[in-house]
Amino acid sequence: MKKLALVLFTLFITLAIPELVIRLIWENNDWWVTQPTPPSPEFPVNQYGFRDYEYSMKKPENTVRIICLGDSFTWGDGVEFDDTYPKRLERALNLRQGRETKKKYEVLNISWRGHSTTQEAAELDQVLLFQPDMIVLGYCLNDSEDWSNPQAIRSLRQRYLFPREPGSALRTLYRRWSLLSFLANRLSNLRISRGTISYYQHIYDEDYPGWQKARAALRIFSREKTPILVVIFPLLSYDLNHYPFHRIHKKVHLELKKLSLDYLDTLNILHAENHIRLEAVPYRNPHPSEIAHHLIAKSLYQTLIEQFGRILL
Repeated sequence: MKKLALVLFTLFITLAIPELVIRLIWENNDWWVTQPTPPSPEFPVNQYGFRDYEYSMKKPENTVRIICLGDSFTWGDGVEFDDTYPKRLERALNLRQGRETKKKYEVLNISWRGHSTTQEAAELDQVLLFQPDMIVLGYCLNDSEDWSNPQAIRSLRQRYLFPREPGSALRTLYRRWSLLSFLANRLSNLRISRGTISYYQHIYDEDYPGWQKARAALRIFSREKTPILVVIFPLLSYDLNHYPFHRIHKKVHLELKKLSLDYLDTLNILHAENHIRLEAVPYRNPHPSEIAHHLIAKSLYQTLIEQFGRILL
């Protein structure tokens, strides 16, 4: 009897101490419920519906006009309008190049949240009405998602990218037992981390319709006479020094080389930073932070000077 009591007491202490520690350092919330992304700082849209200043569709005289075309990364989800890389690039060009060339530089931020390369290619005729001297095309790894079949995409995302909601009995247990909830949360995060890798591998399979459509869209851009630079963004929720998507980046590089499209892969300039500092809201909003936008604009400016200097003169 004494041995049983000792075993039970030891078991109680073994569980009670970690439970107490977890309750002190970890918030036992409903981790299986997707938390809403904090609202992004807004900026009044212009007459064309873009998050930018008012620009005339006709390019003014003595002006070099660059259009940054993209999705929410370019739009600047999670950061102030002036911190986005298009606006930082615009200021840098006017402050540095403008002094030498006596020209004005306009960098128009034409982007849509949730858009992909396929949709951006469909908008190209509208974009060209603004008479750009150059287009900077943002490319995110999720641009190969096939949203012509939204049900299939949502099913894939649910399978790979989101926590699985436990049954009512487990939910009750998790809410009352922090240690168990903590362990279940960590296992769920591990499943999602591995699932994300599988998800992106899937949407870059050669026979996946979304990747085929993304390549077709890039071909449309490659036939455009206006010079184009493709800017590739990494997934910032991953440690870029132990990044699991190098193979996908190389696959995109190879496609761009086939099409003779110039590109700048920002993975090469962001990997030296702590990835947490690069997220707009760490663990909540993996869009680029103002630090990331600053580094992207700096590298983009240097690339334009070195590779597209003739356009800026």
